[in-house]
Amino acid sequence: MRKVLIVLLLCLLILPTALADGPDYIPWDEYSAVPSGSAFNSFSGTQSAPYICCEPDFSGKLSYCEFAVDFRSDFLPTGTYLCVNNWDFDDHGLLQRYSSVRRDYPGVAGYAGFQRLYDGSTCIILTVWDSYCYDLIGNMTRIQATQVYPSNNEGFEVCVGDTTTGEGCFVHTLLPFDWKEGRDYRALLQLTNPNDGTNSHLLFYVCDLRTDAWYLLVEYDLGYNGTGMNRCVSFLEDFSADAHADFRSAAFSNYRVRPLGQLDWMGTRKATLSCYYSNNGSYRYGSYGNAFWTITTAVPDVWYKPADQLFTVSSGSSESPY
Repeated sequence: MRKVLIVLLLCLLILPTALADGPDYIPWDEYSAVPSGSAFNSFSGTQSAPYICCEPDFSGKLSYCEFAVDFRSDFLPTGTYLCVNNWDFDDHGLLQRYSSVRRDYPGVAGYAGFQRLYDGSTCIILTVWDSYCYDLIGNMTRIQATQVYPSNNEGFEVCVGDTTTGEGCFVHTLLPFDWKEGRDYRALLQLTNPNDGTNSHLLFYVCDLRTDAWYLLVEYDLGYNGTGMNRCVSFLEDFSADAHADFRSAAFSNYRVRPLGQLDWMGTRKATLSCYYSNNGSYRYGSYGNAFWTITTAVPDVWYKPADQLFTVSSGSSESPY
């Protein structure tokens, strides 16, 4: 496993001199103008801003071992979660040993992203839900990921939640990261399935596209061998205490995956933008240049609320992201 990790790190350190551009700049003056007579200045509500999802279209069910996306937030108040990928596992290795596999949060095995916390500090987050594996007579084995990097379990926490809320049991890591408003980044998730049968690992990297500098953020040992990621959804969420009215935004570009068993990457120029839930706030979303974008506020009646819609951007990338 050490040899595998060294090779992965070397692959990421030997980079091209210039990476593809991040999301095009969004003309927010046009898209975020506040109409006269709105209730923005008098808003004192405690409801969260709408929760917006962006799901890239890779044309059918697909299992992949690597994922990358470029992203930027031009409005980044406290209590912002920009999730770059919210995925499920295909569990092909576990299903060779067990008759069924489930998790407390149906359809979600993990997510990764960036947060601005209540005190204004910024961090990364990686979360993987526990796997409940059942044999033919109903005996259950619970498998939980462990943290490999950072090696001292810095930022790592085992969470035993209330299953009635849908969160359930999972592990996550929160570590400081100097995430800047208005700066372009590239997120990369890598999943290893070693041929020697040792456990699969999940690695989370980020690249600052201004400097082309890559950083390994977190690495997990999943506790079993043989899985792929499927389904990928990015989202923008408001979890603030007192910044619900503030604008928060996300822009995504160059979505791409590397399917299991293939060397070539697959890109897409299409994604569906939708509102997962809304507490009567306002939101807009769409496409501009190479980017899918959204902007939200908890203040009602600021903008119209678009329906779920498949958007197409001007360009994407199927090249290796590193």
